[in-house]
Amino acid sequence: MEKLSSQLLDLLTAFFQTYPPVYFKKGEIILRPDRIPSGVYCIENGYVKVYFLSEQGDERLHIIYKKEDIFPLIWAFKNTTKEVFYEALTDITLRMVPKEKFLNFIKQKPLLLLILIERLIDIFDIHVNRVRNLEITSSYPRLISRLLFLSARFGKKVKNQMIIDLPLTHKEIASSINMTRETVSRECQKLVKKGLIRQKNHLIIIPDLEKLEKETALHYERVLI
Repeated sequence: MEKLSSQLLDLLTAFFQTYPPVYFKKGEIILRPDRIPSGVYCIENGYVKVYFLSEQGDERLHIIYKKEDIFPLIWAFKNTTKEVFYEALTDITLRMVPKEKFLNFIKQKPLLLLILIERLIDIFDIHVNRVRNLEITSSYPRLISRLLFLSARFGKKVKNQMIIDLPLTHKEIASSINMTRETVSRECQKLVKKGLIRQKNHLIIIPDLEKLEKETALHYERVLI
């Protein structure tokens, strides 16, 4: 199954690569809620953040897409858009395919639906994780929980330490877990002082993942009913 998934992903990636690259600089808006998307995008490199604006105009980060992620799939299949913005978190290269061309290709290669279902399940799992994270009332374990999630999704192991290979500011972390930037900065300093994380060039380094997991258990115990 894993080999088949890899082959299908290669096929889908090759299809997107038949279309010219589209470039966005960090901070540029790719999609916005008041405009119909131009097509379906696949990320060739870089990161895209998806967020909505609160009534006060504050960002509320939903999800971050990475290399080989495809969006917006809900619009592609259901023709509905959400009240969210897609913004380049870094300089990025995308491939954009017109919606009808994308759907026709999927119809011709129905096994590709396996890849798309996997992606949709991943997105669902990310949103479930975010809801569970917001159920943690204390800021310290909530932040740790978020860092563990980010390490699982974006982490790279280098010399027995985990690097969250994603340039996030404290403000962006805060917007994803309904906290203020000041609170995130304060709680991060606690983790730094305990030697549980290090920060360098907007990257977070976790020297010992197991110790960070144990720190969560010390400060948050989920009640099972």
